[in-house]
Amino acid sequence: MKRANIKVPVNIDLAQFSEIVNPAVDTENRKILRKIVMDFWNDIDTQTWDNLNTYFLDNATINWNNTNEQFNIEEFIIANREYPGSWVIKIERLEVMNNLVISVVKVQLKDDNTSFHATSFFEFENDKIKMLNEYWGSDEIAPQWRLERKIGKAITS
Repeated sequence: MKRANIKVPVNIDLAQFSEIVNPAVDTENRKILRKIVMDFWNDIDTQTWDNLNTYFLDNATINWNNTNEQFNIEEFIIANREYPGSWVIKIERLEVMNNLVISVVKVQLKDDNTSFHATSFFEFENDKIKMLNEYWGSDEIAPQWRLERKIGKAITS
């Protein structure tokens, strides 16, 4: 069988690619963006609402994709401030790729065992959040049908 000689155009800047695949490469920009996101989550954890607008560009967009909601900065702060209860946030993972930061956090309500995980994609411009896409999920046991069929196992006990 003769192989076709097809060239597929790939738009990859090799310098950027090596930064993505080599986590040991820690540029100053990556350190700055990582710190911004860590500070952002700390302010949400401590419910320091007055600081949140400082992280965003004036025309930033925030999407909660699971519930099909889009917020401006003011609406995002109101939605978080008025969310019932008090919680603790733990950053479980943080990845930086160029001007994109991906975080995974666990949000545990302080007064009961309710918890959620959020995966957030922060797009930056000039060290400010231009767009934030978040995906939220409730922490719960596996569906009964998977438990009955013994498919998979618990990640943590």
